[in-house]
Amino acid sequence: MKAQLVELWHYRELYWTLVYRDFKVLRRNTVLGIFWVLVKPLATSLALIIAIRGLGAQPVHKTVEAHYPIFVLLNVILWQFFSRVVTQTSLSLVVNQDLIKKIYFPRSLLPLVPVPAVLGDLSLGLALCVVSTYVFQLPINAHVFVIVLGTIFLLIFALAIGTILSIFNCVVRDVSYALPYALQIFFLFTPIVYSVNTIIPENYRSYIYLNPLAVIFSSIQDSLFSTKTTPAGARTVAVIVILSIFFLAVLTYRKLEARVIDRL
Repeated sequence: MKAQLVELWHYRELYWTLVYRDFKVLRRNTVLGIFWVLVKPLATSLALIIAIRGLGAQPVHKTVEAHYPIFVLLNVILWQFFSRVVTQTSLSLVVNQDLIKKIYFPRSLLPLVPVPAVLGDLSLGLALCVVSTYVFQLPINAHVFVIVLGTIFLLIFALAIGTILSIFNCVVRDVSYALPYALQIFFLFTPIVYSVNTIIPENYRSYIYLNPLAVIFSSIQDSLFSTKTTPAGARTVAVIVILSIFFLAVLTYRKLEARVIDRL
C-alpha cells in the first residue's frame, strides 16, 4: 500500500494534467459555462417541488415545511454530486483506454480524476444553499459540520461503487447502460424529497436504513433542520458498510486491473 501511494505521488503531475483535460472538455463551447452547475440543481429541485406540491402530499414534518425548498435543493445537490462521481468513475478505464495502451502509469489514478471537478461544482452548489438559507430565513446551527462529514462519506461510497463498476465495465459494457436505471432506483429509496419519519411507515424504516445513502441524507437533514430521525445504530452500521465496501473496492481494483485492462 505504501509503495502504491509513493507511486501515485510520483505521477501527480500527470494526474493534474488529466484533471485539467477533463475540466476543459466539460466547459468547452458552453455559453453559460460554469453557471450550468447551478442551473441543473435549481431546475431539478423546482420540478420536484412542483410535482410533490401538485400531489398534495406532505413529505416532511410541519417544522420543516416552511424550509422545504432548501430541503430539496440541498438533497438534490448532494445527490447529483454522488451520482456524477459514481458515473464518471465507472467510465474512467473505458474512456482512457487509448492512454492506457500508450504509456505506463498507475491505473489507480484514473478513478480519482473526476473528483476535483465534481468537488468544485459541489462547492458552488453548497454556496447556493447558503444564500438560500438567508432568503428563507433558516438559522444555521452548530451541527452544520455534519454536512461536511456526510459529504466525505458520500464521496468515499461513490468512489467505492464507481471503482468496482469500472472494472466490470471493461468486461461487460452493459454496466454503463444499466447504471442510470440503478441510480434512479436508489434515488427513490433515498430521502431526497421526503423525510423518512414522515413518509415511511414505522415498521419499514429499519429496511430503508439498510441503504447507507438514506442514513447519510437523513443525518444531514437532522443537522440542518434540528430534527431527530436517524437512529445512532443505523449511522454506525452505515459507516462500517461504506468503509468495508471502499476497502473491498481497493482490493478488487488492485487484484483485477491488469487482467481486465487487457480486454479493453
